[in-house]
Amino acid sequence: MTNIIGLECSGQIVDPLSLEPTGEKVMALLPGGGYAQYVKVLRSHTVPFGCPSWSYETAAAVPEVWCTAYQLLNLIAQVKKGETALIHAAASGVGTTLL
Repeated sequence: MTNIIGLECSGQIVDPLSLEPTGEKVMALLPGGGYAQYVKVLRSHTVPFGCPSWSYETAAAVPEVWCTAYQLLNLIAQVKKGETALIHAAASGVGTTLL
């Protein structure tokens, strides 16, 4: 547990001994501490940037809204192909993702 806020992060993987960046840009969700200079996250819990031109800020915003949208459609509502879903707050991050 940490007192540093932030559930999402993005950055470069670093060598754990030297802290030298490997050049691999990733994004991840965390239980907290995402706004720290360094975060510790399982490599299997990271996702490569979806687009090489994304900024770190853009990449950090993706996991939370996309994971939430996926869970809502697939796990909660169990929407199937051909069905229709009413999206409330469609101008929000999750709502825009659902569109």
